[in-house]
Amino acid sequence: MNIVRIVPQIPYWVYARREVSLYVNLYIQSRARTEINGVEIELQQTTEYPWRGQVVVELKPARPVQFALRLRIPGWVDGGPLPGDLYRFTQPNSRSWKALVNGEPLAAPQVASGYLVIDRQWQSGDRITLDLPLETRRVVAHPAVAADRGRVALVRGPLVYCAEAVDNQGSVYDLVLPDEGTFSEHWDEQLLGGLVRVEAQGRRLSRTRTSNVQEQPTVIRAIPYYAWAHRQMGQMSVWLARQPEAAEPRPLPTLASLSRPSASHCWTRDTVRALNDQLEPDSSIDHSIPRHTFWDHRGTTEWVQYDFPGIRRVSAVEVYWFDDTGRGHCRVPQSWQVLYRKEGQWLPVEALGPYETLKDRFNRVSFRPVQTDGLRLLIELQPQWSAGILEWKVLEATSEDR
Repeated sequence: MNIVRIVPQIPYWVYARREVSLYVNLYIQSRARTEINGVEIELQQTTEYPWRGQVVVELKPARPVQFALRLRIPGWVDGGPLPGDLYRFTQPNSRSWKALVNGEPLAAPQVASGYLVIDRQWQSGDRITLDLPLETRRVVAHPAVAADRGRVALVRGPLVYCAEAVDNQGSVYDLVLPDEGTFSEHWDEQLLGGLVRVEAQGRRLSRTRTSNVQEQPTVIRAIPYYAWAHRQMGQMSVWLARQPEAAEPRPLPTLASLSRPSASHCWTRDTVRALNDQLEPDSSIDHSIPRHTFWDHRGTTEWVQYDFPGIRRVSAVEVYWFDDTGRGHCRVPQSWQVLYRKEGQWLPVEALGPYETLKDRFNRVSFRPVQTDGLRLLIELQPQWSAGILEWKVLEATSEDR
């Protein structure tokens, strides 16, 4: 319904008329007709904004007429990302905007209330060219915004950008974008009808086996924020770390993270990759990280599975159940068990303790070690309810396990 409401209103947002002034509020390829002082005026706007900063407005009045054409100069051009001191650019635009009338620069551009005002007698065929400086810039938040301290966001003209896992080797929380360095911009016509990608040199943090943190150079890729979540589930961040202290180093690979996950069923808005993405939940109702759910299956018997990268000796699993009581239709399961694959058959492990279904914690089950190339969790859902998993860990057997 919002689209139905918005589309008919667009012409009234793009252009406006007041007495002897014609306003151009938004830059969008378009045509319009209006009347000022009894003279019919046709207006044509040609632009590739917001990808390119040039806007050409051609006027065709039925006869010469005097009026003020007012072209909006966005606040981000010379000011800040938004009014006030909540956000600020770390550097100004490298160049200013400029305007031409019939190819000639304005001698003394007049700006009033955020609009370039050109008051003159207009002839048919007069052309105004406005060039806005579109370049990628860093934005930081006011120090009082605790969640954004030590972080930076990217904007290009009117668009906010974000880093998405699918473009950044599967994770973005471990990235550091330093204050120094430049950006490169690339037109990608394959993504959502075409958009400008932004790239910068950064660093990626990861844990070592001695629990130290190591840094490696990497290319950080960003896309407009509106375009995220159209390819696959994964991490996304608008506010990237400026210093290593604000980043979350990528954990060491585990048997689970190296395995291929699959499931009997997964809701279209969820992903089996959530099983082994190594993102630890804050609670069973955590909606801030990806999850796997069996919705809209209820009261059924389902399974999730790991195919290992080879034969491994394993002795325990830990499962963090997704339960959105009070918000949705997922509950901890009625029961579950661990199966291992042997010669193509799925066999139950010999559990050394109960199969628990507790919320807000990892539920661990140890079992007699097995040699296998895959594990499966067989899950019985509660009647009338679905279920889900936020993370599933697998522990390899040690020399002490028997």
